[in-house]
Amino acid sequence: MTKLIIVRHGESLYNLTRQYTGQTDVALTDKGIAQAEITAEYILKNYKIDAVYSSDLSRAIDTAKPIAAPLGLTIKTDARLREINAGIWQGMYFSDVREKYKEEYATYQSDRTTQRTPGGEGLFDVQKRALEALNDIAIANDGKTVMIATHNGPLMALYAAFSGISLNDVTSLSNNSITEIDCENGKYDIVKLGYDAHLGNLTTSFDKKDKTVN
Repeated sequence: MTKLIIVRHGESLYNLTRQYTGQTDVALTDKGIAQAEITAEYILKNYKIDAVYSSDLSRAIDTAKPIAAPLGLTIKTDARLREINAGIWQGMYFSDVREKYKEEYATYQSDRTTQRTPGGEGLFDVQKRALEALNDIAIANDGKTVMIATHNGPLMALYAAFSGISLNDVTSLSNNSITEIDCENGKYDIVKLGYDAHLGNLTTSFDKKDKTVN
């Protein structure tokens, strides 16, 4: 069995300013850095990590560093773990997208199982590549415990895949939340989903009903 400890990156600048991040490479805020350090302490205390993987975007890599560094592990990056490509919306404020692209935004939000962001990806695209990455990681690390730093989009898409619910029904997970998944013989079981109690008052405040991927 492979145990996967999947962490959403810490609070980023665009999370704070409510901008569509997508695959734009933005840094963690000071709060995001603190979240990553606290999450690392929790993971190192509760799990024996054998390998560390991350999206190749810096906010995910910087979330993984406090776990990999004390263990002397090299962070293996994989672009398939990236956030959704939000196309022409990347870098725009959510409020501006809703105002300037009312029709496109409504269409995208109406059915995330078939619709793509303008010029970008859909959650079903993210789900396909994230599943491929997870399968490869699980096979390469059979019998080990692996930490993976990724983004909200892949986490939501993987949650839908493993729970059997629609992409339309999944909601956002907190920055630096921890999702624990066991993989055995190609089957994935969710042990823990979006755990963030370890963050205390550093938990990022947001509306979990918000379907915006960021």
